[in-house]
Amino acid sequence: YKPYKIGLFLYLLFYLLKMKKFYFKFVSQTKNKKLGLGMGATYTSSNSCPTTCPYLTSCYAQSGHVKKNWLDVDNNKHAITFKQLQIELKRHSFYFPNGFIRVNTAGDLPGTNDRLSAHYINGYIKASKNLKVYTYTHYPLDVGNNIQLIKRATNKGFIINKSCETINQVKQCIKNKIYSVLTVPSTETRKQFNIKDNNNKTIARAILCKAQLTNTNIDCATCQLCYDRPKNLVIYFKSHGNGKKKLDKILNEINK
Repeated sequence: YKPYKIGLFLYLLFYLLKMKKFYFKFVSQTKNKKLGLGMGATYTSSNSCPTTCPYLTSCYAQSGHVKKNWLDVDNNKHAITFKQLQIELKRHSFYFPNGFIRVNTAGDLPGTNDRLSAHYINGYIKASKNLKVYTYTHYPLDVGNNIQLIKRATNKGFIINKSCETINQVKQCIKNKIYSVLTVPSTETRKQFNIKDNNNKTIARAILCKAQLTNTNIDCATCQLCYDRPKNLVIYFKSHGNGKKKLDKILNEINK
């Protein structure tokens, strides 16, 4: 009997040590001009990012002010636990009913081995009531229960956009009725285009992020299309910033 108890204890200890520990940060009113002044935002430690993300070494969040905040979260400096994040979100919903929040300005949804965590997804759903919350994920659709968890969250009001790099990935999202966004090279000149199936039938329309249109002062807070739009309307982003050449190279390789 005793060896069994010792063995069980050691197994549980090993399991707990193997579990990823995620850290978070909540900003009630961000100063990020791209998001929109006064909008809510969160950060998640970089160990949340799945192995399938093609930008693990070239992410926009690895430079500038966002980098500093992300490093602080990774190092558990001014960071909070998920339970504390849930409390912050619920408090925000009390003071700012229907407040608009971008989850994961840096980082992704928590998960392990490219599988989204049902525990964290359900926690986000509960904490996000009475808020307008959206995020993006690079977790693959064809692993574990990722499709079901993404759809469950979205149906409950916690909007998850699947980040895509290819038209085929977008088609997979449309097929599964999941919101999708697409990253394209900086050389893209179109403002919109149609996405067609194998029979040349239009199944979706893609439009350039409004903030990337010239002569506009639109930000995420005023646009909100990543939170609310038809599922066959795809938002695409042109690579930009200091790392756009590196991103262009990655995208061109993926789409060969």
